[in-house]
Formats: sequence, C-alpha cells, structure tokens
Amino acid sequence: MEISAPLAALVVAIEVAPGSPVDAGQTLIVLESMKIEHVVSAPVAGVVDRIMVVVGEVTAPGQIMLALAPGGIASAAVPPAAADPAAIRPDLAEVVARHVETLDSGRTAAVERHHARGRRTAR
Repeated sequence: MEISAPLAALVVAIEVAPGSPVDAGQTLIVLESMKIEHVVSAPVAGVVDRIMVVVGEVTAPGQIMLALAPGGIASAAVPPAAADPAAIRPDLAEVVARHVETLDSGRTAAVERHHARGRRTAR
C-alpha cells in the first residue's frame, strides 16, 4: 500500500523507519504547509516497507511518500480503558479549586467582613 502526500508541503518529520511495525492511525510523516502541520497516519496496521522522502523535501500533491505492507501486525499497545465521564483530570481539578477561591463561597471570611462593614455604615 502506498501512502501519498495529501498536499504540497514540506516534510518536517518522519516518525517511522523501514521495517517498523505500525498500528492503524499511528503517525507516519508530519508535513508542514502554510505554517500548519499535517499528520499523515497509517490507514491500516502493517510494516513500513520503504520511505521515499526525506526531511526537508517538498512534496507534490499525490507524491508517493511511503510504502506500507498491511496486515498481520497485532497491536502492542493496550487499548485505553473507557474514561469515566464523572472523573476530573488532576490539572482541571486544580483550575476548579483556584476558581472557587475567587468566588464568594470560597471567601467566606472576606464576605463576612464586607457585610459587617455594610451594616455599620447603614446605621
């Protein structure tokens, strides 16, 4: 199976080598066009047969960049466990905690002082 360039672009990275086993969806080559990176992924699992481009080369649309021998490769990666929709990532939990500190509910002492000042001036 031949993998071709989807557009005219600069080859900025080749993520595999000849003989490398690849999974479907794995990044093969990274292209850059108009300052935007385009990832070329493996459409099927297989083994890289040949690479016909080098980093720094400018590809033409439809140019063959890589030959992939499909089939027979069992994925070495363990499929990710189903994500718990109620779980909060640690980085997001930190952001939420910092946000709560800016709300009245997170600043009860300051709110009480503010209300106490208001009661004194209202008399």
